[in-house]
Amino acid sequence: MTLLDQEYGSSGVHVASVTVDGAVAPGTAFDPDDIAEHYWRLHTQPRHQWQREVLHSDLGGIDG
Repeated sequence: MTLLDQEYGSSGVHVASVTVDGAVAPGTAFDPDDIAEHYWRLHTQPRHQWQREVLHSDLGGIDG
């Protein structure tokens, strides 16, 4: 991922990963709608705030 970011980031390509630390299932801490929010947030981030990694876990927190 870092290599892709180094190669294409300057061209405007936002390279990022979302890691889901559990089984995806509706109504749980791993609800697909909640996970989709991470992708949407990455998609809409201003370039100066780009994150490369997001961790979705049942601990309630996210990392970036």
